Amino acid sequence: MRLFHHSASLFGAALLAFSALLSIESTGHAADAAGGPPYKLTVVLDVAQSRVLTATFREQVERELQDGLQAALGDLARVEVTREHPKLADIRERGLGRALDAWKGVSAEKTHFVLIQLVNNEYEIQARQFDGPTGTASPIVRIERTADRAFVARVASLLIEQDFGFSAAFPTWPKVGDPNDQPQIVQLTFPGSGLGVPLSRWVSKGDVFAVFHLTSERAPERIPWCLVQIQDPPQDDNPETPCTGRLFWRYKPVSEVAGHLGYRCVKLGAIRGPVKIRLVKSDPKDNSGPLHASFEVRRGGFKAEEATLVKGGPDPVTLTFSTANNPAIQPFDKVAFVTVKRGGVARALLPFPILDDHTETVPLSVHTDQVDALAQRIDRWGRHVDDAWRVQSMVYQDIRDLTQKPGIAREKIIARAQEGIKRTVDDLARLETERAELPNNLGSTRKTERENIDKMIKEIKKGEKELTEFTDRQEKILKEESSPAKKVARAQLEDAHFAEDKADFGQAIELYKKAQEELKDPKLQEQIDNLQTRWMTVSDEHERARRYIYDTFPTLDTRGLALQMDTVAKRFQICKESNDQLTPRKLLLAIEMHKNRLRQEKAELNPNVNEGDQASIERIGKVVEGLVKLNTDVLDYLSSSTKKSD
Repeated sequence: MRLFHHSASLFGAALLAFSALLSIESTGHAADAAGGPPYKLTVVLDVAQSRVLTATFREQVERELQDGLQAALGDLARVEVTREHPKLADIRERGLGRALDAWKGVSAEKTHFVLIQLVNNEYEIQARQFDGPTGTASPIVRIERTADRAFVARVASLLIEQDFGFSAAFPTWPKVGDPNDQPQIVQLTFPGSGLGVPLSRWVSKGDVFAVFHLTSERAPERIPWCLVQIQDPPQDDNPETPCTGRLFWRYKPVSEVAGHLGYRCVKLGAIRGPVKIRLVKSDPKDNSGPLHASFEVRRGGFKAEEATLVKGGPDPVTLTFSTANNPAIQPFDKVAFVTVKRGGVARALLPFPILDDHTETVPLSVHTDQVDALAQRIDRWGRHVDDAWRVQSMVYQDIRDLTQKPGIAREKIIARAQEGIKRTVDDLARLETERAELPNNLGSTRKTERENIDKMIKEIKKGEKELTEFTDRQEKILKEESSPAKKVARAQLEDAHFAEDKADFGQAIELYKKAQEELKDPKLQEQIDNLQTRWMTVSDEHERARRYIYDTFPTLDTRGLALQMDTVAKRFQICKESNDQLTPRKLLLAIEMHKNRLRQEKAELNPNVNEGDQASIERIGKVVEGLVKLNTDVLDYLSSSTKKSD
């Protein structure tokens, strides 16, 4: 039986979708309390089609997996084995690595995928878990082969147990004066410690756990290069004895802003093995020359250990460093503590979990690691701004959908808008707090990035104002109008305002006309006439350009955008030559939508793991450049048109 490992980057951030909000009672914080509910484990079994892999074989493996895992976990977990899952089609197409790296979502259950196929007359078992409470996949895809048909289910069970990811929690980050003052001791709680099940089988001294930050308003965020190593494991004979762990980190501790709930720790399937590192520059645009660095590797922490200290430098060509090249260096047990130095000064402290024999890519700044820490904080802030923008966009879409449903209660629309206003106000308060924690002197590159994020915050504030005004108008309708016909007309008028705000001018005109049939308001008629005049097309070419911008451009994927940037620019030019000041407003909204989608798409790529991702990142970069230029051209045109009309 031979063991193989296909690795995904351990610290490649899998950003969570904006709609995956944390449910505290079911997805992490409450479940980490002592005596909390048992784990929910769903095992998705997918056996390849083959004459050898018969229906009887599938049923046998399914049955043995169910019985074996439930017996092993006991009351700690509720196990269900199934052969169906919505992600299976994507996994079959892209594999467990890419498919689970791209999965976004938070839930109460762990989902472990097991794929079985025949390779060279052996049974190959692939396994990887998606941890619902944190919304992330286990770090690597585990692959093992056996020639023994009767042993397949047992092999799969062992792979699942290795990466089951038992969790622990601690409430607050210890107070730290010096970032190098590591480790810090944290007291841990474990789910299931009050269920009467021995935990010593699953959690031992020296085990290592990844760390996630929990907040009440967004999904858990993994803290990169941060680990807890068990110091005092759970005591089966004395469950009241405190369990402690040693906390290590690379970057400055996160700020516990409003909404902070605590930290969730997830056990990693660490093994004994070598340390393998490849250095890359944290800033791809840095042209200051090669990274001249050296390494110090220890077994117990970042200090002392002179007798067992391992020193070395990376290969000058590949910038890789490996302890496997020296047979005199014994394997490291589950974790190594790597200090990266430049010019004799420590630049980065890396708590390095040993997961398999792959080489881990480490981004390094030419300055100090605190520069990278600042980059992490800005990126985190930017992701939070993106989340807030997407949530607000979802509210707008929900309101639009509600207003188009016949007979919908106006109270329901108001309630959805008020819900959106509250969420936006809370988001803006948190974003302003995070922004205030950033230094003013960020350098030219980061300064530009922060200015762009500030612009998006202004758009969110503008959206909050529009939602508030919309709600006020809606409430006025309910209070002032007693006639059912008048109510309908006022509602249509409000829907028209909303459609116009979203640049849906054709729909707005139709709604204004319907409202005017009942209201017979001279000012409204004047407004309708003016909007109709501005909305008229002057030629068939102009009509086709508008239809393209409204119907085709918003639906393009990344490849389509790359191919049609010249086309959309030409369509905009036609609108410009036709003195159309309305269609470009729709174009701006579509550009913003594409930019945010591309930002999310780029975040899911990792060129250090998947070679083809670098080409995708470059293609996205070119598309974004085109969108930014087009956005500037449209804004300049609308601005100059406004000045002329004034």
